[in-house]
Amino acid sequence: MAKEDGVRLKGEERRLRLQDEALRFGDQTVGALRYRVGRVRDEIDIDGTTYVLPSGEGGRAQALIRRSRLAEPSAAADGRTLELDDGLREWVGTWASDEALLACLLTSHEVDVPSTIGEGETLRAYFVLSSKRMLLVAVGRFGDVFTEALEGPMAVHAERGRDRIVVGAHEFLTSRTNEGRFHDIASWCAATGDGRVRLALSDALEQGNVARAEQLAGQLSGDGALSVALWLRAGEGAESPPSSAFRAFEAAVEEANEWCARWELDTVARAALVSALRRENPSSRHALELHRALFEGEDEKGHAERVAWADHLFEAGHEDDAAAVLADGLAALGDGSTMDLVPHFDSQETSVAARIALLEATRELFEGARKRDAVLSLARLQPLKAERLLALAAEGDAIGERAQIVAGMLERVEPDGHESPNEVRALEEEELSLLRHPVGRTDEFLGALSTYVANIERPDHSALREFCPKLQDAKRVAVFERAAKRLGVRADVYVSSGDRSRGCVGYEDEDSMFVVLGGEHLDEGAARRLGEAGLAFAFASELAHLRFGHSRVTSSELWKGAFDLGVSGFDVLLGAVPLLGRYRIGDGISKVANAIKDGSAQRMTRRARKLLRLTKDEEAAEETLEATAGELDEADELLAAHRLMQLSADRAGLLLCGHPAPAIHAMLALDTSRAFETFEAEGLLAMTQKRNEDRSLIYEGMTLRICALLSFWLSDEYSTLLKPGSDEQSEATPP
Repeated sequence: MAKEDGVRLKGEERRLRLQDEALRFGDQTVGALRYRVGRVRDEIDIDGTTYVLPSGEGGRAQALIRRSRLAEPSAAADGRTLELDDGLREWVGTWASDEALLACLLTSHEVDVPSTIGEGETLRAYFVLSSKRMLLVAVGRFGDVFTEALEGPMAVHAERGRDRIVVGAHEFLTSRTNEGRFHDIASWCAATGDGRVRLALSDALEQGNVARAEQLAGQLSGDGALSVALWLRAGEGAESPPSSAFRAFEAAVEEANEWCARWELDTVARAALVSALRRENPSSRHALELHRALFEGEDEKGHAERVAWADHLFEAGHEDDAAAVLADGLAALGDGSTMDLVPHFDSQETSVAARIALLEATRELFEGARKRDAVLSLARLQPLKAERLLALAAEGDAIGERAQIVAGMLERVEPDGHESPNEVRALEEEELSLLRHPVGRTDEFLGALSTYVANIERPDHSALREFCPKLQDAKRVAVFERAAKRLGVRADVYVSSGDRSRGCVGYEDEDSMFVVLGGEHLDEGAARRLGEAGLAFAFASELAHLRFGHSRVTSSELWKGAFDLGVSGFDVLLGAVPLLGRYRIGDGISKVANAIKDGSAQRMTRRARKLLRLTKDEEAAEETLEATAGELDEADELLAAHRLMQLSADRAGLLLCGHPAPAIHAMLALDTSRAFETFEAEGLLAMTQKRNEDRSLIYEGMTLRICALLSFWLSDEYSTLLKPGSDEQSEATPP
């Protein structure tokens, strides 16, 4: 009933109403008051004048009188142990704020409730238990209250019908429906003060009545664990409890996850609790317990979650566990070898972001071998970033020296002044295997390639021998012969001119192999001239194609023309390449080819996730990336296979060249695109970063090759191939 409405008395414009907790009749504050309940209509005497209440308005008038004598109804939440009628709620509203209502259960015990307003009543009493008192209570219709204090423990005796309750000298019966509730609260009566409130609070949580538990917890401001719960449930913006509250939480709570479940704390609240406990104590047992549950409960564990969990473990002194979390994340991403085959230069656009985050966390947390491996992996992953290279150079070992060389190349590439190694020993099979790109070493790929080559009709290249003279320069022939011997290939070398004056291509006939080098690369005055080390790269990479059986897939005029046109050009060439309709390269290449579409990265989608704090006191929002499925066709597979074979050939070229500066210069000079001119005019870094209007890399394929080559130069595999006795002096010569 709204206060402003009140009750209109019969024949009166004025209303009986509540205003400022006082009963008023019109503008007059009611003084003397009597109320008579009639058979048809009730009557009310106000300051000596009798008024009649309209039919049906008696209940509303009685409620107004009762409210004026008691208080606003208590906000006590409903609960299993609370059976409150309106009168009891208004009576509880008169209590001091430091007294909490714990139970109010109807009994079968009848008591007389006299009234100073109207006739007295006989009512069934309620058993009331608070944090301070134990009573039998009955509230009359006009706000008259009967109370009888109870002392002593409660005993509940099971009887046929209603159970019998004994409290000290008092006995009474339960109602017919609440016997079990009296049994439940018997132990509460034996406790006192806050101990009694905690029992009621635990019961509310067990019943899932969190609102009731929150209300009771408000009565226990000195309880640290409960103040923490109230803070967490208050949500963002609530003032954090003092340090003492979290220390009390650690001491009072046995199982943190169970405690959070009872309070119905969601993931965000649990994460906030983890962070707060960590701030107070980095080794907090409960913080670790909660964080572990949050991490293990993630269906898809993103790299940010892994980094946060590893950081927490490390901070708490569990270094091996932290290392394992990061290692597991890296293992889930694979060995990273296929990243050489697809664009990964913009970490925010590809899943390389996850690998970088995990490696950076490893580098920051650990020392020794773990740190060195992470620094090396980051440099190999992003070999065109100076900060990665300088961090590796700081390690001070042989690979660090090579990283320093690459860092210098970002400023200037000087291809001259580097002698290729003089080693002439033929590479062993194990060494040849290391020259192959890791993806191309599998039996699946080699078997697929063998079948691929066997099904291609060998083109006739005899005319090239007739129109191209053999290379005559003794020093250059010696470079070729050294490369051929190292790679175990018997071949000749020819020089072409005219339209074929650029590039270096290996060919295979029925009974022999040969390499054709563009004459421009021998011209002393030409910009694309190759020095001895550059020629070693050119010859070795083409001889590697011949040694590995790539030549008929990569070097025929038909295939070369197809790749020059790009993926879209295959639409007009499929009829001339019967194999494409009959054979598909194995799954290993398919996975790579899935990421190649018209020379660009597979389309990616983003989803944002709010995550656990990456630092001890800052919450970070991290973006994780998810690749979309793409249609795969033969052209994509062929492009992937070609790229893979080219990277293997480049590795052989670098080994025999001995230095990345002349190797990259030769790679660009032999290419027919405008990459070389851009490189000469603007430098290596600018050329690799040049973009189209759609932000795609202009020289994407070349940039991939350069990154893969530098990654190999910085690898332990390259170090393994530099056996004692090989000429490694050129490595230490700055470009």
